[in-house]
Amino acid sequence: MIKSFDARRQQQAACWLLFIAILKYAIVMSAESMLRYDTFKATAFDLGNMDQVLWNTIHGRWFQFTNQAVDWYGPPTRLALHFEPILLPLSLLYALGADPHILLVFQTLALASGALPVFLLTRKYIPEWPLLATLMAVVYLISPALLGLNIFDFHPISFATPLLLYAVLALTYKRYGWFILACILAASCKEDIPFSLAILGLFLIWKYKLPRLGIALTIGSLVWSYIAFGIIIPHFYPGTQHNNFWYRYEVLGSSPGAAIGNLILHPWLLFTTFITFDRLYYLASL
Repeated sequence: MIKSFDARRQQQAACWLLFIAILKYAIVMSAESMLRYDTFKATAFDLGNMDQVLWNTIHGRWFQFTNQAVDWYGPPTRLALHFEPILLPLSLLYALGADPHILLVFQTLALASGALPVFLLTRKYIPEWPLLATLMAVVYLISPALLGLNIFDFHPISFATPLLLYAVLALTYKRYGWFILACILAASCKEDIPFSLAILGLFLIWKYKLPRLGIALTIGSLVWSYIAFGIIIPHFYPGTQHNNFWYRYEVLGSSPGAAIGNLILHPWLLFTTFITFDRLYYLASL
């Protein structure tokens, strides 16, 4: 009886502490991100971009913006840079008012909500320690990567973080419809997210013994990425490279195909390029 009472009290305490942690994060980080904007520390890349794109989208000019000079035959468009269909529903936020503060607060709330699936997943796998679930949720909330993502302007890819967590939660509880929905929404946050989903699909085949769902997720994700990288972005991008960001990876090759070939022939390039002192120092600093 006493043990049962203690367990129930721990569960209640864990839930209340989770609520307090999420609420505090939402208030503090909303205030911090708005203060950064109000003190002229926000940037055109990318809060200015997002402000324009969302305002134009809700007024019928989907994905258009003007604060980046692009020398081509038509008005500049976000589709020349990224494929982010989630901007369409996000533009509805501007029905409340064309104010970047709304974007910053909504982004904070979305990221804060990611603590809930972390909590529930921990409770699922370690049910005998309710307070450990709260601790894991707090660790998520105070992660430097999450805080940096939250404080630096507004980006659609931010929403992939909680969406992927909700996808894993739905998968854990065998809510496959919700799992697919969360994966689609996560993929719509940025064109490279489907690569992670493709790997998750392979994990479904191997670990969860769900071959049909895993194959569908892997193939669907790869097709999504091909459409984004191979058709949509090259169609709208005016340059000869067909991708505005490949310069970041030119050390691996002049094109994605060349990069893959170089990595196969010279696999050590992956380590010499990405495992640097600066990155190791960052990881150690965490």
